[in-house]
Amino acid sequence: EFFDFIFVDAPCSGEGLFRRDSDAISEWSEEQVSFCSARQERILENIWPSLKVGGHLIYSTCTYNTQENEDVIKRALSQFDAEVVSFDFSALGVIESDDIPLYRCLPGLIEGEGFSFCVLKKTGERNSAESEDIIRNRNFSWRAATKSERADISDWLADSNRQLFTNGKIIRHWSHPDIAYLGSVLKLIAAGTEVAMPKGREYKPMHGLAMSPVRNASFFPEIDLPKNEALKYLKRESIFASELQKGFHLIAYEGSALGFGKSAGNRLNNHYPMNWRIRMNIS
Repeated sequence: EFFDFIFVDAPCSGEGLFRRDSDAISEWSEEQVSFCSARQERILENIWPSLKVGGHLIYSTCTYNTQENEDVIKRALSQFDAEVVSFDFSALGVIESDDIPLYRCLPGLIEGEGFSFCVLKKTGERNSAESEDIIRNRNFSWRAATKSERADISDWLADSNRQLFTNGKIIRHWSHPDIAYLGSVLKLIAAGTEVAMPKGREYKPMHGLAMSPVRNASFFPEIDLPKNEALKYLKRESIFASELQKGFHLIAYEGSALGFGKSAGNRLNNHYPMNWRIRMNIS
């Protein structure tokens, strides 16, 4: 019971796409409708425990039949502590089901393709005890950064008291204290802002820090490049300049941050992410 709002865009038989997608027509069958309906029920059954009491879940499909819409919602109402939230969308051309407050958007009455949706609110009492069914993510190895780890990079941040976490390879800033909990039960693809990476006895500032408001705007010397030089930087070419201070510099164009570079004599080694570089000929 963690999330205030969940949106379920459920895989379906695709009746709302018939107008634009001939494949949706050829793939439709009564068997496919039954298969999708059973899968939709499993999706709701799996996700419902993650919704807070008082939270809302939007259930949506791009199909019209009752088996994948009203029937799925009725089963949810019979299994969960839930109620359907009613709205008045009549002025928008949205059609309300005669059975329950479930709404259909039909091509010709609304812009776009067809879909159906319903809003559920979780009722009942909060389960304060953690479920034994929760599977812990044993690969989640992030921990709070130590005092010494924070000390070397605290000046890089606008607020030195910000929460920093590390897995030994990257130091990240997380603005929400519950990310650590989420990482222990879910596979996080990305979270927070990458701040620093240890390089020997020093730390390298990460590109995410350059683009983030958590960065101390006055710490890194800023080099504002003209357009042709800024494009070279985005191609990950070296930038040449005179009288460079030692260390990392923030590279910018017309006051907007582009990334970091590190001085090497009269040259700035380019630290723009390799995978993001411009590859096309822009001369």
